[in-house]
Amino acid sequence: MHATSDASQMDVDVRTRGPVSTTQRDSAVERLRAAWSAAPRPVIHAALELAIEPNPALERPATAKASVDVSGAVIRAHVADADLETAIGLMCDRVRRNIRRLAERRETATRRSGKPTEGEWRHGDLATDRPEFFPRRLEERELVRRKSYSILRMTPEEAAFEMDMLGYDFHLFTDSGTGSDCVIARRHDGELELVSGDLEVGRGPADEPAELPIRRAPTMSQGEAMKMLDASTVSFVSFVDDSDERMRLVYRRYDGHYGMVGPADA
Repeated sequence: MHATSDASQMDVDVRTRGPVSTTQRDSAVERLRAAWSAAPRPVIHAALELAIEPNPALERPATAKASVDVSGAVIRAHVADADLETAIGLMCDRVRRNIRRLAERRETATRRSGKPTEGEWRHGDLATDRPEFFPRRLEERELVRRKSYSILRMTPEEAAFEMDMLGYDFHLFTDSGTGSDCVIARRHDGELELVSGDLEVGRGPADEPAELPIRRAPTMSQGEAMKMLDASTVSFVSFVDDSDERMRLVYRRYDGHYGMVGPADA
């Protein structure tokens, strides 16, 4: 799909699940277009998913999920609420906020000093409106998805920005200062931390101290990491795989199964 000359009329790929009305669908598309209207570069693709789950046990059965590609910079938002209209509004607010942050970052990129300003490491709000995890029984859980990709070299600050744009709670990258595998992750209190097998990550060319707390990743097998995930309330476990000494993550999927992220060159 290509952007048209008028981005406000660009097609949006839409999927719905459950009793989502045509009016709700059309309204969500227009609100999403309005949310990206201030994008600093052309929007070349957008996708929207709306769902209302029939399960009466769910407190927030309505979900709204969007992906907006701003000339290669992808912004994602995934929100759940008791009411679909509210979920759509929260999703669009998140897209609008990240569009604004993308524009601000573009404007200031050429004049940054390289020294983080106060509060720079805290990005976004706590994800209290994320969808709920399906309470799948332990014996039914499986590793159903493996994501392998070439992890990019970047600073922890750049990784934090990328993570926030994608709406994730973790991001695997190669630390540009040390060349080590590293994960930037959001803790339960909303603050960020670095996780790596190398405690020197986050230091720049002049050997400046890291601006974030650093935690050493445990070395273990994939099976042991999944058992650690089961035994805790966290949504993911980052670890150094004892088979090749590369960083990986296992995480809880919203369907109750597991996913795994790792480097493609491992």
